[in-house]
Amino acid sequence: MERAWRSLRGVPAQWASYVRRLDLGTISSIFKTALPAELFSGFAAATASYADAGPDGAAHAHGTLHALSGAGRFGILTMCMDKADTKAVADVFAKLQAAQARGDLPAISAEDLAALRAKYA
Repeated sequence: MERAWRSLRGVPAQWASYVRRLDLGTISSIFKTALPAELFSGFAAATASYADAGPDGAAHAHGTLHALSGAGRFGILTMCMDKADTKAVADVFAKLQAAQARGDLPAISAEDLAALRAKYA
């Protein structure tokens, strides 16, 4: 994962495409013990770029944020988010709320979305 990040971070669209293709279970298992801050930032920006790309994009964005919230050191990462990370996460949640209002996220309740957002606050 880190090798892919180093290779693709200079081309945000390609990194976002890579992140969108990742299996959500893989994200959870890879970062179970620790999520590097640089990768957290990369995931936040990538997820913001596709969260409004229809029902599949919104569902994957939600799943990605959910998977990352179980990562090792997640609490520390959210406490230390810089402006860009905070903006990217806020963008994702705004897009997810819009998707939910359109009916693109029928399996996710407003309460579930609010609970996930609270983990990132």
